[in-house]
Amino acid sequence: MPVERESTRRSFMKLLAASPLLAQITAQNLYAKSAAAFGVDTKANVYSRLGVKTVINCRGTWTYLSGSLQFPEVRAAQEEAGRHFVNMVELHKAVGRRLAELTGAESGLITSGAAGAMSAGTAACMAGSDPKKIWQLPDTAGLKHEVIMVGGRSAFDNAIRLTGAKLVLVEKPDDIINAITYVSLRDDVDVNRIGIWGISYAGAHVFPVGVYDSRVRCIMSVVPMLDGHYNMLRANSNVGYRELQKIIADDRVARFKTGKHGTIAHSAHPHEKPSAWPAPETWPVFRKFKETVAPNHEHWTTVQSVEYAMRYNVVPYMERIIYTPVLMVTSAYDDITMTEFEVPAFQKIPCPRKRLVQIGGDASHMSLYDNPNHLDLVGQECANFAKQYL
Repeated sequence: MPVERESTRRSFMKLLAASPLLAQITAQNLYAKSAAAFGVDTKANVYSRLGVKTVINCRGTWTYLSGSLQFPEVRAAQEEAGRHFVNMVELHKAVGRRLAELTGAESGLITSGAAGAMSAGTAACMAGSDPKKIWQLPDTAGLKHEVIMVGGRSAFDNAIRLTGAKLVLVEKPDDIINAITYVSLRDDVDVNRIGIWGISYAGAHVFPVGVYDSRVRCIMSVVPMLDGHYNMLRANSNVGYRELQKIIADDRVARFKTGKHGTIAHSAHPHEKPSAWPAPETWPVFRKFKETVAPNHEHWTTVQSVEYAMRYNVVPYMERIIYTPVLMVTSAYDDITMTEFEVPAFQKIPCPRKRLVQIGGDASHMSLYDNPNHLDLVGQECANFAKQYL
């Protein structure tokens, strides 16, 4: 009997170890059978002929997973459109009118994607509707061409620079206040219509700026990192937090001796290596950015920056906002900047002109960076809020 129990136990452990492979095989078989039912040959398509493997998308509408599959009516419309030539300028105008009808916006423009929209939007801000200025780009001589970015470089900002625009980076609340001073002195800026917007770490900066700079007429914050200590403790767990504290302590000594900053991964899987933000889904998104639109992206930060972030807490500033309108956008479940902390903190804002929006469904912190559907929802909420108060 003992031998039989041991054999059964051993067999069970082998089966358990093999379960991920068995699950994958089962999923592949199910996919193949489902595809066959619809007359689709999974081994003979345009991608397989190019040597590209198709994937089962269990994540959602993500750019690096080719966005979304088209509805049959969309494919039918494309097939019909492909039978005719058309004046593209006339088509853009007609589609713009139709988009305006569907969305309630003033107009609309179809672009190649999110990066294309950033380029087109930036160019429109610089050149307006003047044909000469439009033709002049990317030569920005004589044009307003500086784009102020809060929080440092973005994986997408090359789309802005393609137009000839110059990026002006602001990374601290004081930098934002200086940027407001700069734009308020320009002849082409209405000083009575200045608002601030930020996401994640920069999404927290907007609160102290809104408190201390009366020129700010509305505040918009998306998935903000409000309390660094709480975020780091929650994200790293107690054991990981101890390791992070030791890394910081060792770096203080090394920095004192050498004058050089130690570095740590900005994000990584918690089982792979220490990082500032040990979220498994973060690095894959930034890796795709690096492979596609941001080849110069470096995914690390200084250890001292992590130490500064741990001391960061803007909740006391939120409690001082008594008049300036505030919009906060959170995701249904955010375990990077912590939805369960963001919502109660928002309730501490005494200003009656405030609005809390939660993007539901499968929304997360990172999906508000990369999921086109979620980006559209966030953009619409921010645009409507700015339109109301600016």
